[in-house]
Amino acid sequence: MSPRRVFIYLALFCALGAYFYLFEVLGTKKKAEEAREAKRLFKVEGPDVSRVLIKRHASEIEVKKHGSRWAVTRPLAAPADSFEVDTLVEGLTSILVEKEVAEGGELARFGLGEPSLTVEFTSKSGQMSLLVGSSAPVGNGRYVMRGREKKVLLVKGSSLKPLEKSLYQLRDKSLFTLKPDEVERLSIERGKVSLDLVKGKGGWSAPEIEGLRVSEQKVSDVLTHLQYVRAAKFLDDKTPGDSGLTDPDIVVALDGKGKRETLSLAPRDKEGKRAAITSIRQGVILVHDSDLEELPKSARDVEDRTFLAFDGDKVFGVRFLLERGKELRFQKGKSGWKSPSGKSLESWVLTAMFNRLKGLEYKERLGGPPKDDPVFKVTLLGKENRELLGVAFYKRQDGYLAAAGQRAYSLEGEGGRLLVDWVTSVLKRAGGPGEKSPG
Repeated sequence: MSPRRVFIYLALFCALGAYFYLFEVLGTKKKAEEAREAKRLFKVEGPDVSRVLIKRHASEIEVKKHGSRWAVTRPLAAPADSFEVDTLVEGLTSILVEKEVAEGGELARFGLGEPSLTVEFTSKSGQMSLLVGSSAPVGNGRYVMRGREKKVLLVKGSSLKPLEKSLYQLRDKSLFTLKPDEVERLSIERGKVSLDLVKGKGGWSAPEIEGLRVSEQKVSDVLTHLQYVRAAKFLDDKTPGDSGLTDPDIVVALDGKGKRETLSLAPRDKEGKRAAITSIRQGVILVHDSDLEELPKSARDVEDRTFLAFDGDKVFGVRFLLERGKELRFQKGKSGWKSPSGKSLESWVLTAMFNRLKGLEYKERLGGPPKDDPVFKVTLLGKENRELLGVAFYKRQDGYLAAAGQRAYSLEGEGGRLLVDWVTSVLKRAGGPGEKSPG
């Protein structure tokens, strides 16, 4: 076949492909979108809605948009959870009509004489409303009516779910507005005991506690946790005075962006809850005490007690010295980590081990290294096999000890056991405990 004919066939093939994509794929997609648009109950976009009023029998909930944020305006004035309101609005403007059932006639037979739910809303297109009646006798359909049109329409019952949100769901339940990276000071008062942490150029510190190393990660975890704690209930009929908040049990204060936000907590009740007030809104709320477990109880809870520091990028060799003189070495090369006998390890395995070593925390500083043999010892080597760090682990009845240099440490929590388990798994991945260490 001549090159000219090949070129012609190729051009025809490309033209047919383009035709199929433009007229079949895109055309089908466009037709589906047009069909869906034609079925929409309201031809309104969610961002254009600025007010929603939900009526259920004798109760009413109204929310209004101010700029980009929503607020509850009825039955009380309170900040709204913008995500929940946006979900409601998106659901409202996405309802699709399955079919028209009737026009005029007796509306009571469809549950629309006295609707169980009425939703009124304002958009750029004007005022609109939705009346919700009874369920269809077959399937999961629900009868609705759009404004005063007197046309009974059938929609999927599931499409009305977003409209069933309660006042609690629509209210803003957050305790602070400051984001973790905006906080410059964290203060916690528990009676006469206080903890004051300040963020400076060098990170977090405790100015009133000399010599305390503050863990950046622990403070970050506390602030992130506080951002997601929510009010469990709004006690709108209570006052701070009759809720045990005249003399709070705990006071948490965040400073940042030129403002201070506080959370005052009453003593815990028998059900494990605390009444609380926050500076970002009026009224008393209820908070689960279990949601506050991350709050530091003392300086020790934010203290940096790590004791192994090294740069993983500068580690080019790892040596495991095991019981009875067994040794296993790995050297970093272009193709990964390998032992002299050809055993290999994936890079992520050793990277994970490095991170576990760096994250180890001591419970207590002890004297010099123990005299007995360790369970194992890990030595990190730099270029030319220069020793960067050596740490040995010893089993005790109540946990593990670690010795680095001329000092030993009892390890906090499960850190020692988890590391031993991890190293054991590393050695299994490597295919065995290694060779006898040369004298």
